[in-house]
Amino acid sequence: FKIVSNTVVSENVMHSYPGGDAGGGGGVAVVLHYCNHNSQVLNNTITSSNVGVGITSKLSNCTGPIKAYIKGNTIDGMKGNAIQMWDGSNEPHIENNIIKNAQVGIDLTNCPAATTVIGNTFTNVPTPTKYAGSTCKP
Repeated sequence: FKIVSNTVVSENVMHSYPGGDAGGGGGVAVVLHYCNHNSQVLNNTITSSNVGVGITSKLSNCTGPIKAYIKGNTIDGMKGNAIQMWDGSNEPHIENNIIKNAQVGIDLTNCPAATTVIGNTFTNVPTPTKYAGSTCKP
């Protein structure tokens, strides 16, 4: 999803996005990209992909924080990260997800202080959370 607002992706079954590399170059089931104001990924089942949900960069002309809500999803069998974010100007709220069989559960690179990561369950995930950036608080 690129340059959209108030988008809800809910109650879908998504599987088998194997393309690209596990670092996010492809094979991502849901991508929130460029000014996705108030995007919500809710109660989906995502399996057998490189990455489950990617919250990526925003355009320079976007205003305000880009809020994304990733809640209540089951993400299983990722080759790389179950959920990842790259841009510190995003404001992700990652809550109550079930994450199984992934190398990294939640990878937040340059995350802002307003990030919330609560109530997530991890099974067979060697690195449940990975934070980078001075404002990140595990």
